[in-house]
Amino acid sequence: MNLAALQASTLRLERFAHTPWGTLGMLYMPYAGVSFPTIELRWEHNAKGKSCIPAGDYYLEQRPSPIVARSSGGEFKVGWEVKEVPNRSLIMLHPANWASELQGCIAPGRAHVVMNGRPGVSASRAAFKDLMHRLDARGDWGLSIRWVTPE
Repeated sequence: MNLAALQASTLRLERFAHTPWGTLGMLYMPYAGVSFPTIELRWEHNAKGKSCIPAGDYYLEQRPSPIVARSSGGEFKVGWEVKEVPNRSLIMLHPANWASELQGCIAPGRAHVVMNGRPGVSASRAAFKDLMHRLDARGDWGLSIRWVTPE
């Protein structure tokens, strides 16, 4: 299935802030009217393990993941991988509260917050659990990532 066919089931990640502590965004689910604040690494020209991934259109595919199992406290053994990222692999959606807990992956939360003097997301495990249940309702997902300028 190509990305055009996935249009109706494509998540939209709008990145809106690039801080010294990470990249902030909002992940929007199609049709559900549901969104999740996100934290990612800063943009460092797609450097493996040091940068968020490039803006673009991707597939999501389920696979077993040790990082999902570890970061979810063992609640989930399988997660969603962002596929066909240029020069990168193993980019997962998984729980994390700060960008420093990531190596290129995307972490959902309940709210953008400042904790211990740095921006992040709150209640990432709870948000991840909610996201996983919503994603499991369908088998095929796309992910469209864009930089936006807040109004």
